[in-house]
Amino acid sequence: STLYSTWVEPSSSDNKTRIRVAKYNDNSSSWSFVDSSGINYKSFNPSSTSQDASQPVLFVEDKTTPSLYMAWIEDLSTTSYVTVARYINSSWNYVTFINKNNNELSSPHGVYHSFDSSPYVTWSELDNASVRQIRVSKATGAFWDGNGITGINDNTSRHATQPRLASLSSYLYAIWTEIGDNATGQIRVKVSSASSTSWTSVDNSTTSGINRNSSYNAEAPELTVFSSKLYAAWQESNSNNVKQIRVAVFNGNITSPSWSFVDNGDSTKGLNLIVDSDGNENASVPRMTVFNSSLHLTWLQEHGLSKQMRLAKYNGNDSSPEWTLVDRYDEFGVSRFGLNNNILKVAATPVMAASSSKLYAAWSEPNSSGITQIRVVKNPF
Repeated sequence: STLYSTWVEPSSSDNKTRIRVAKYNDNSSSWSFVDSSGINYKSFNPSSTSQDASQPVLFVEDKTTPSLYMAWIEDLSTTSYVTVARYINSSWNYVTFINKNNNELSSPHGVYHSFDSSPYVTWSELDNASVRQIRVSKATGAFWDGNGITGINDNTSRHATQPRLASLSSYLYAIWTEIGDNATGQIRVKVSSASSTSWTSVDNSTTSGINRNSSYNAEAPELTVFSSKLYAAWQESNSNNVKQIRVAVFNGNITSPSWSFVDNGDSTKGLNLIVDSDGNENASVPRMTVFNSSLHLTWLQEHGLSKQMRLAKYNGNDSSPEWTLVDRYDEFGVSRFGLNNNILKVAATPVMAASSSKLYAAWSEPNSSGITQIRVVKNPF
């Protein structure tokens, strides 16, 4: 397998933001660009006007011969679109534009669903009533949200954002944050069974999501499959309005769904207590991946004026959950600092991926001149 990374960077030719993609050679420890001079719609249609491209996400069509897909947001003719491209024979090929209501959209995410051998994308889009709806489509542009007017929101009159997808057996799952009755973000989860365009809620409650406490705001959800089970992670404020990392596992029962917490925390502290025992520093943006038969989670942990890139490994025991820090130790044990290139800087946008028997973590971090750089580290464990 090959490791790819994507990010957004201004073009020197027109100062429009373009998508950059690079490929890593593990033998030479070097990166090479696979995007010409950057990607936007003009890359495929030279006669078009160059526009800003943003929020790229990569995902793999995991067939016998895998294909790399990418989705991003781009404004064309005053309308935002999810743009999809596919990397074939060392070049990017345009697939489609997707937009339901010709309104502003954000937060694209993609996944390959092995049950019907199709890549899917999801995003948040304003409807004609200016309410953000969660939309789902096949990467070809065929809508998969079961309704031509609204999306798959639990309450289509409430804003919903930050969707993610996960595939498990014949089920396609979606997770997102949605404003609840108490005006706080609730983590919602729905499932599409056997390629149905209808979506069924698998929350703990019909009135709230899977939050640890529905009274407190929850955001930045993540969804992944580990050991044939579905795990969710997100950031959630506690009673002191300090963000904690929460992790829960789904019981797999569509008709009688329930979620059990496996973050080894309590009512006020989440997984991040392994580096912040009193839970008084914000922890945010959890991201998960499976490597070497173990579930790993990375997140951003505030430390003074900095944000540290932290990484932990799960013991896999849902009955007696435990997380172990696997990023940085010092002579006193667990370090207060993470993977940052400069521990005094603010890390952002964490991601993880496994490739060639190694685990990689990537994030953005400003250098000494204040210019944001992409940082990547690997650890074979």
